[in-house]
Amino acid sequence: LRSFQFVRVLHLAPVAVAMNVALALAWLVRGSPSGEGAGVSAGAGVSNARRAVAAAGLVAAGVAMLPQASTIWRSLNRRLDDGFDLARLEPATAGWLLALVAFGVGGAAMVVAALSFVRSRSRSRDRGLRGPGPHRPDPDRLGRHRPLIAAAAAAVLVVGLAAGQALFVRASVFTFTGLGTWADWVPVTAAQRFIAEQPGGGRVLTVLEHANRSLVAGLADAGGYETVYPLRYHTLFGLLIKPQTDASEGLAAYFGGWGNRAYAFNPAIDERIADLLGIRWLYVRDEAVDPGLTARAGPQVAVPSWLTPRAELDGVRVFENPDPFPRAFIVHDATVLEDKVAVVHALTAATSQELRSRAFVIAAEAPSGLPSVGDPSVEADEAAKLTLDTPDHLSIRTRTAADGILVVADTYARGWTAEVDARPTDLFPVDIALRGVVVPAGEHVVTMRYRPIETYAGMVLSAATTLALLVWLVAPRLRRRRAVVSESPADIH
Repeated sequence: LRSFQFVRVLHLAPVAVAMNVALALAWLVRGSPSGEGAGVSAGAGVSNARRAVAAAGLVAAGVAMLPQASTIWRSLNRRLDDGFDLARLEPATAGWLLALVAFGVGGAAMVVAALSFVRSRSRSRDRGLRGPGPHRPDPDRLGRHRPLIAAAAAAVLVVGLAAGQALFVRASVFTFTGLGTWADWVPVTAAQRFIAEQPGGGRVLTVLEHANRSLVAGLADAGGYETVYPLRYHTLFGLLIKPQTDASEGLAAYFGGWGNRAYAFNPAIDERIADLLGIRWLYVRDEAVDPGLTARAGPQVAVPSWLTPRAELDGVRVFENPDPFPRAFIVHDATVLEDKVAVVHALTAATSQELRSRAFVIAAEAPSGLPSVGDPSVEADEAAKLTLDTPDHLSIRTRTAADGILVVADTYARGWTAEVDARPTDLFPVDIALRGVVVPAGEHVVTMRYRPIETYAGMVLSAATTLALLVWLVAPRLRRRRAVVSESPADIH
């Protein structure tokens, strides 16, 4: 709440609400077991006990928020004195205010529900003591309408959740202007279109704009927000933006504390690491699309002179790196070092030529048979060409006069496997986060596939859950059918 994380909470709240309402609808449709009259069943009593515990937890959460009430009140008074403007509320204040209202409404609803339950139970007890009468309501009247009531409640739930989502989006735009809208992010910018139209492809590095937006334009961005990647890539990306983090302690703390945010906050990047990652294009906004990026980036610096200006379109400047490394290339030397720290130091000190001709490998991750220093003259006639390129399957044709290491400037992660001419081989991390495969001399086909065990485990669990649900649904019907058959009178012949 302190950082206005309702953006995250909202993603989970509808699921929690739907689960609870589904349980309530199931109880409503099934009703009390037959033969118990108008009284409350034991199962309903247990259910109401659970509701009481939930209500207590809700009230406790609301009470815990009361200390924030004074802060909210002071903030609102300041806004009223200056002329109230909802958009000027601090994010934390707006968050606590919305939460306080939500818990207040929820608590009031729980109180009303509890009073209604007590009243209905009291009436049911009175009817049971007086016995049935000509003017008594039918105790099973609700039972006949339970399915209709459940369907109506489900419809209200769907409409309510949809309305809540729409209201949240609109309210967020007014209370927290950094969120933006979906329509703001979807359109491809003129600069992105320019990059996509250039022959030869190459990776992009985005500055002062969310890197994920490049995906909409079909561009491969070296950065990303909320992406799932190993921390080893975070380390390598940190070397890329080291000129930025070295110049700002705040930026260094921010980048070091968020493993899922690979951002370039200004054009100051390391040329050698940019070459290694195959970054060909630099996409630089003149003004950040998100005020939060501007605050963290600080004063902007000049674009490095080794980048060539190519276009300036709608507030975006596009620069080209004239000679990045290809995405797949072959090296003929491997330097095996003790640990990750040693590899980081080696990459920091290496020249661009050394990165192009040598692979730096951690000793514990090095396979057997790494090639020694090769003959540099063979590089003129060697090649590594991608013939199939999908997110989880690569095929690369290699040609080299001596044994070497194929380096693919894609992220190494557990679950990737490799084959050389359809025979399994070791795939290992090189240069901290990239993929490496030992290839023999001659012409070969290297295949890389992503087959993580977690995916197959998830499939097995999903199948087992589906089977268990089917058994849970079918088994009671089979038992009831057997019971009916066993209780029927024997045929008389």
